[in-house]
Amino acid sequence: MLIRMREDIAGVLNQLGLTQVAVEVGVDRGGFARDFLSKWDGDCLYCVDPWQTDLPGYVDHISWNREPDYHIAVAALAQFCDRVRILRHTSEQAARMIWHEVDFVYLDADHSYEAVKLDIQTWWPKVRAGGILAGHDWDEEHPGVEGAVSEFVRERGLELWLTTEARYKSWLVRNPQ
Repeated sequence: MLIRMREDIAGVLNQLGLTQVAVEVGVDRGGFARDFLSKWDGDCLYCVDPWQTDLPGYVDHISWNREPDYHIAVAALAQFCDRVRILRHTSEQAARMIWHEVDFVYLDADHSYEAVKLDIQTWWPKVRAGGILAGHDWDEEHPGVEGAVSEFVRERGLELWLTTEARYKSWLVRNPQ
């Protein structure tokens, strides 16, 4: 599968008929979610982000107030209010709240090896057969992403696809079950 940039993922999902439920973990200011929803024909996108940094185990290097980012995201996604559900929770908390299978999960939260590995373990069981687990920032600036994803793909014998962007590539894995 050849995907030029992450903005093209929505079109691929449409072509594959993966248009029911999607999840983005790590929404920040809602830019990717807004762009994704404008191109994706799907029913519901869950946007997962706690928008706070005082949680146990949260990335230590983030120290700014995330409250303004939350409000920016809400405003960015307001036009899609009938198709978006904002879950102001951690990745693990949100996964427990979403009890059904999903077509697509996009991970773009904590990029440490441990956090990416945990996010993969948390969300992979929710990706339906034929669905896609993906994420952002496959590059030398984020070795934890590459390490955790490579390990997961190798252990399960899955095929890995990368977007062709020069920097900040996205990675994708399809659930063959």
